[in-house]
Amino acid sequence: MKYVIVFLFLNLVSLTNLVFAQQANKDLEVKRLTINIIGAANFANLLGKHYSNVNGNIETITKNYTPFFGGTIGFSCDYSLTKKLSLQTALIYTTIGANLLQKTTIYSEFDRIEYKKTYAYSLSYLKIPLIVNYYPSPKFYISGGLYMAYNTFYTIKQDKLTSKLPKLEGVNPIDLGVIVAVGVVKSNFSYGVRYSYGLTKAISNDKESLHNSVFQLVFSIVIMKY
Repeated sequence: MKYVIVFLFLNLVSLTNLVFAQQANKDLEVKRLTINIIGAANFANLLGKHYSNVNGNIETITKNYTPFFGGTIGFSCDYSLTKKLSLQTALIYTTIGANLLQKTTIYSEFDRIEYKKTYAYSLSYLKIPLIVNYYPSPKFYISGGLYMAYNTFYTIKQDKLTSKLPKLEGVNPIDLGVIVAVGVVKSNFSYGVRYSYGLTKAISNDKESLHNSVFQLVFSIVIMKY
């Protein structure tokens, strides 16, 4: 909980500075604040420990998590601190998760039977990042920062069909993590690659202890300048 409070405080400070900076820029007729539409294609997974069940010499259950495809959409706010540094925050909606292949092996005295099930874990979040952008050149940026996300809902699909499955236990409503990115700027449009990793556990129960891991192809379009 203390990490959430610290993150919210940092965002409050940054937003307060942006508001005062906007007024100062109006007085000086300098446009340093931009409002952007931001979007991304997500290639997500859940990393960590997933415990295989072994019932004596009779049955074993193994799990393998593979990438999940999702999307991101929202608005961001950028304030130029210098020619080479800017501060960014945003409010975005994102869908991430993982695909799960579960293999069960049943042993008998004379034979062995295997069967597989596939699941798709889809986790949806409202996400607020706080990022510092560094521009070694006017057309290239390197970014790093933190994010906080609130889990709005999740779904589970089995074998690509929506079905009533046991509730996924141990979903953390708050996800805190780190972000790194690189990208290219062209006039009022930018695009790049971003990676984020959850420092808190996205799912934690007696069977799984997993963190969000997301690669993104991200773009941003400037819609307003102040």
